[in-house]
Amino acid sequence: MTASLILAVLSALIFSAPARQARDAAAAASGTATIAGQVVTDDTAARPVRRAIVTISGGLPSNRSAVTDEDGRFTFNNLPAGRFTVSATKVAFLAANYGATRPGRAGTPLSLSAGQQASITIRMARGAVVAGLVADRDGRPVPGAQVTAGQARASAASTPTAATVTTDDRGRYRIFGLLPGEYVIAAKPTVSGTGAVGARSAADMDALLANLARRPASSNAPGQSATSSPEPEARVPSSVAFPAIYFPGTPLVAEAQPVNVAAGEERDGIDVHLVPVAAANLEGTVSGVQNLDAVQISIIREGQTSVSSFDFNPALTTRPTAADSRFKYANVTPGHYTIMARADRNAAPTAPAGGRVGIGAGGGRGGAPPSSSGAANDFVYAVAEVDVRGEDLAGISLALQPGSLMSGRVVFDETPEGIDVTKARISVGSAAPGSFMMQSGNTIIGNSFNSVPPASMSADGTFTIVNIPPGAFLLRGSLPADAPTGWWLRSAMLDGRDLLDGQLEFRGGINVSGVVLTFSHKHSEIAGALRTAAGRAASDYFIVAFPSDASLWGKAPRRVVNVRPASDGTFTIRDLPAGNYQIAALDDLDPADLTNPHFLEQVMPASIRLVLADGEQKKQDLVIAR
Repeated sequence: MTASLILAVLSALIFSAPARQARDAAAAASGTATIAGQVVTDDTAARPVRRAIVTISGGLPSNRSAVTDEDGRFTFNNLPAGRFTVSATKVAFLAANYGATRPGRAGTPLSLSAGQQASITIRMARGAVVAGLVADRDGRPVPGAQVTAGQARASAASTPTAATVTTDDRGRYRIFGLLPGEYVIAAKPTVSGTGAVGARSAADMDALLANLARRPASSNAPGQSATSSPEPEARVPSSVAFPAIYFPGTPLVAEAQPVNVAAGEERDGIDVHLVPVAAANLEGTVSGVQNLDAVQISIIREGQTSVSSFDFNPALTTRPTAADSRFKYANVTPGHYTIMARADRNAAPTAPAGGRVGIGAGGGRGGAPPSSSGAANDFVYAVAEVDVRGEDLAGISLALQPGSLMSGRVVFDETPEGIDVTKARISVGSAAPGSFMMQSGNTIIGNSFNSVPPASMSADGTFTIVNIPPGAFLLRGSLPADAPTGWWLRSAMLDGRDLLDGQLEFRGGINVSGVVLTFSHKHSEIAGALRTAAGRAASDYFIVAFPSDASLWGKAPRRVVNVRPASDGTFTIRDLPAGNYQIAALDDLDPADLTNPHFLEQVMPASIRLVLADGEQKKQDLVIAR
């Protein structure tokens, strides 16, 4: 974490204000204002950037764009009074926002009055470059390999992004246009099929024979029950695979060494040597449901992100069936894995041509096979976690159990008109960072089973969500699209706790009842101006609001907000839930830091306490000391 300079607030004026009405809708547009400016490079020379695309948004029916001339200049005429954002883009440069303190940061809104002639400068930095060689373990170049640079972290409001290229005939790669920050570099050869190589070394064969000699003679006896398997047994590798290798040379993304680049920096020599690793087989049994034909199996590796998603190729070679409860994954590379099984107890056996039912029947995208009886889905689930270190694992047990249930009711803080509550959408969504689904053939890869249908709603506002699998979830709610505008989900209370402020953990069929979701038409607002001690508008800063209660730090992102003051120093924070907050001014901010409790702890001494009630509007003026 890069510490930001925290500016002390010398004085603050806090008072309750009456509800704002039509004046906040802004005066009628005059169409006489102008924004003129120049786009230049973000370096000491500050050279003009020609043919950049400049876009203005806000206060207009639609965005406007202009192309800079040979001197990097642009003009927008006939603008109404209002607040605008201005940005610029060009190939090989990083997108730039007017007033941004660094590439990738939010810009400063430009506040225009009628007839105002504003002159601005936008600075554009070139993207960073990461380059290097991909070679095999003998140092020979590997052409055609995939190389990915993925952001090591992202803010709560975004996900890590990744850029992928292919090595040339010399095994070289070059990834350009990267934002400054830390990146995980991964390389993977282009291998057809599963990428597994079945050949064993002499040492592996010796170990395998020795292992077989130690087994009891009865272990392979015909008719032995698969459900009586002992604890998972470690065995020798069944094959080797060529997974992604992360710089500086590990198959585990958790052990990767991030590469830090600054804007415009070119880092060469980030070389990756591809080596085969031991791949394992995972074997086990599924129990707890009569119709094993309906069982589906999912597997996901811990830390699965955009940078590692292409390095995930276990193959489900044996599937549970009515005749055999066993399952087997092959080509599993080192890592920590979660294996989940799901089955619909109402699903009738459906056999395709050949008489065998496999995973993915009935569509193969995470849904159970259709029920011929027309009964509603009644899912049961099982979860197992395993550590893979290159040796086979047997005896994994997946005992299916019913999913969880959540019930409650929807209420409104004032009489709703024109709202059909039966069309409201109340749901839970997976909170897992790897909550995505991929599929290769009949193998379902990812957290596909964490998709839960929305609640069943009644006319009296009561709801029920069924078949919630084990895992961490976030509660969400929205009114139908045809409902009047202005309503928002204010709270979801259960035993004095607001469920919107954290994750919900469901395990082993635990049921939750009595949840009260409140939709509100009242909107809270904190508005004010940030000024210097001399009374001048201070716009090159960030205003941060976060809970006074440290137990909510890192858990309740909806209560942590940052905004940029406009060019006249004014700022507005809307729709914070009621509670006690701290507000502070920072000269720089990485939004990802707002999820870090240690960062907020540093901000705390320079912040001001503010109490906000439901739907309350407050004015908060800040004065900065220099």
